[in-house]
Amino acid sequence: HFLLFLITVQITVSYLSSAYKSENGVTVTCSSEYACVVEEDNLLAEIPEVSEEVDCQDLCAGTDLCTFYTWYGGTSSPPSTCYLFSSCLVTDTTCSGCFSGPPACSETGILISGGRDSANSVEVFVP
Repeated sequence: HFLLFLITVQITVSYLSSAYKSENGVTVTCSSEYACVVEEDNLLAEIPEVSEEVDCQDLCAGTDLCTFYTWYGGTSSPPSTCYLFSSCLVTDTTCSGCFSGPPACSETGILISGGRDSANSVEVFVP
C-alpha cells in the first residue's frame, strides 16, 4: 500500500540584511521593476546620488515610517535617485530602470512534505 500524508506548515524567513549576495556574487534584493507614485503625504525623502539599489533599500530600513523605496538607476530619470515612502498604494509599471521594494526582504511560504519518500522530499511553495 501507498500511504500519502501531507504536512503543511507556514514558515517565515527574514533576511538579516536587506539584500544578500548570491552564489555568483550578484547582489540580490526583493524588489520589482515599478515605481511608487507620490500621492498626498506618502513621500518621506528624495535622496540624490544613490548609485546602488541596496543602498536605497538600506536608507529605507533606517528611516522611521519607511515601508517602501523606489530607486532609479543611472540610466533612468531621475538618475541614481532614491525615494522613500510611507506607503505605496499606487504604482507606475511603465518606468524603465526603476525598482521598488520593502525595507527588508522576507519570504513567507508553505512547507509541504508528504508521500512515499517524504523524508527526502520537501518543497516550499511561495504564493
